[in-house]
Amino acid sequence: MEEGIESTRIGSNRLESVRIDSNRLESVRIDSNRLESVRIGSNRLESVRIDSNRLESVRIGSNRLESDRIKRVANKSQAGS
Repeated sequence: MEEGIESTRIGSNRLESVRIDSNRLESVRIDSNRLESVRIGSNRLESVRIDSNRLESVRIGSNRLESDRIKRVANKSQAGS
């Protein structure tokens, strides 16, 4: 069980690697809102961009979701009324 933070910059808002026990958060940029790789146990979250509202690849267990765009969607029923 190893705990540690590797390479953290607060000035430019960049956190590169975190280990909490066996879980690992590998690359996060907060200034450009990019989360590149996360491991939580055997689950893995790969490549998320929040600034462009794009979720590129997710693995949760053996399930995988690729290239999904998340956008703020206006309520079309209100627009039609």
